[in-house]
Formats: sequence, structure tokens, C-alpha cells
Amino acid sequence: MDAVDEALLKRRRATAERVRRFKRRRRERAVFFKVEVDGTDIDALVRVSVLDEAQRHDPSAVKGAVLRLSSEAYRAPKGGARQSAAACAGGRPCQAVRRVL
Repeated sequence: MDAVDEALLKRRRATAERVRRFKRRRRERAVFFKVEVDGTDIDALVRVSVLDEAQRHDPSAVKGAVLRLSSEAYRAPKGGARQSAAACAGGRPCQAVRRVL
């Protein structure tokens, strides 16, 4: 097998994997989207203790914090997110929470 065949095979595998992920998300009714998180959002994630200060520059840690925050908001009682995960100064939801909700 030459290099061209290997490259073609690799591309086909990547395509097949992308299609499998797409079909799984569609079957599970999942939605894929990107979220922009700026410095003030990261500050809010640290303030509500879903992100450790030492990990604020780690993209995978920030992603995990946003996912934890959205899980908290999803499981929160109707009418608002739980105080422990969503309250900022003044008792209002943080900017990061408002974007998730």
C-alpha cells in the first residue's frame, strides 16, 4: 500500500467516525455548539467554585467547568439555579450562568 492509499484510507476512517458521531448525536437528540468564554466569565466560574483558580488558563478545565455549571443549572429547581453554584454578588446569577440558561 503506498502513501496515497494510506492517506485516502485515513481520510475515509475520519469521515466514517464523523458520521458515527453525527448519527449518535441525532439519535440522542444532542446538540453540538461552541461557547465563547471570556475573562469575566472565567472569573465568574472561579467565583462560584466550579473552576479552580490554578486551572483558569486550561481550556479543558474551563470546558469541564462550563459543563458542570450547565448540569447544575439543568438540575436546579424551577425558578432559578441553586445558590451554591449560581449566585454572585448581590444574589443575581453570574454572567456565565445567564449565558448557560
